[in-house]
Amino acid sequence: MKQVKTVSFPKWANAMLTCIFLYFPLCAFSGKAVGSMGDNKLSFELKPDKKEYRLGEKIYVDLILKNIGNSPMCINSRMVINHISAPSQYREIELFMEKKGGNRLDFDCKVNTRRATAKDYKVIQPGESIVRKYDITNCFQINKKGEYSIKASFQDGTKAIDRLSGVPIFLEKIESKWVSFALE
Repeated sequence: MKQVKTVSFPKWANAMLTCIFLYFPLCAFSGKAVGSMGDNKLSFELKPDKKEYRLGEKIYVDLILKNIGNSPMCINSRMVINHISAPSQYREIELFMEKKGGNRLDFDCKVNTRRATAKDYKVIQPGESIVRKYDITNCFQINKKGEYSIKASFQDGTKAIDRLSGVPIFLEKIESKWVSFALE
């Protein structure tokens, strides 16, 4: 009788394979990024207000977090944009921008904020959304005509609060898809 060897993967490899085979198909074809925490599911979308801008025109984007699960979810609705180097408790949103050709642009916004408090958290029911509009004109050096792509990530860095009114708080990191716009 032949002896069969069993191969086991480290926990991080199992988690990575789960993300690749379970969550990637959800994100890749839905048009939005999808994150989950147990039965709770959240979509995150970045939408520029236009597809084309003139040089010097203000550029606005909407950031949309939507509960697409079956149960209430608690979200840090403050949704502060800050630099990736800022301590996690002072940012929920990070923005990334590239000019066509793969040239990454530096995030230049200066943000003066405070730590999130319980007042910043909102329970959203299934189907409800939180939308924040931002002027990103001065957050990047967007001063040349061409094609640009932008994406955002959301993660609540306030680890001290884990539940509000008995509802779990969404703490996972979720990224939007890259979205393009032109500067004419």
